[in-house]
Amino acid sequence: MHRSPKVLLASFGTLSLSLALSYGCSSDDEATAPSDAGNVEATAADRKVTTTPDAAGAVDAAVTCEPQDVSAFEPNWQPPAPMRAGRCSPSQAAAFSECSYGHAGYDQAKCDAFNAAPANADCIACAGGATVATAGSTNVNYGGCVAHLTGDKSTAGCGAKIQAAEQCQRAACEKVCPVAAGNDAQFKAYTKCLDDAWTDVCGSFSSATSCADDFRKGTGPGAACYPNTTDFGVIIRTYVDFFCASPAGDGGTDAASDGPHDATSGG
Repeated sequence: MHRSPKVLLASFGTLSLSLALSYGCSSDDEATAPSDAGNVEATAADRKVTTTPDAAGAVDAAVTCEPQDVSAFEPNWQPPAPMRAGRCSPSQAAAFSECSYGHAGYDQAKCDAFNAAPANADCIACAGGATVATAGSTNVNYGGCVAHLTGDKSTAGCGAKIQAAEQCQRAACEKVCPVAAGNDAQFKAYTKCLDDAWTDVCGSFSSATSCADDFRKGTGPGAACYPNTTDFGVIIRTYVDFFCASPAGDGGTDAASDGPHDATSGG
């Protein structure tokens, strides 16, 4: 899977409406061990990280942290909202995806305008459910997608198992691995903690996500939840479409303030 460190904007709140305004940065691919939601992709490129210095002007290569005890952890299954909710037009979905992570051509002013436009508020709220914000990064809602496409939104379903593994990793690492905006050393330490938790303290939860093995390989009802790409922007757009676009055959209605892109701009 892909996980991008956040670029914090004026409004930020974990797992709230403002998580949609917390954008990730991505640059070169980095090979990793088992990833933060237990989704070992078919490619070696598991997440993208920046290589810019932190706020102090230098990266602290000595930053480390280790998973904490999660023996008291209990998963809290949060079933996904309905798919294809019809709350984002094609151009809104493209704009949200384009503004969701730092990349060449990222236009802060246009993205600020998109976020501030009242006509986009409902789409942004919906798209927030397609993503998952954590202490140090933004990811997509793999568990919710799998629950939808397998038709099992119960606590025993594969989607719930994926979400439980993610929650366990965050419980193991978020408090002991704080990530300041722009601090890549802290972000890398956090993601290493997640990977370590996956194979150690969260092992019982991670092993349960074997239910998604075929999906990750491109087969089975949940395969569409794992796009065959290393482009984080494409993955975000796929998920915004899954959760928030109009149902097939309904083109939706474009808002006048959709920008920064039109419906053909991709994302």
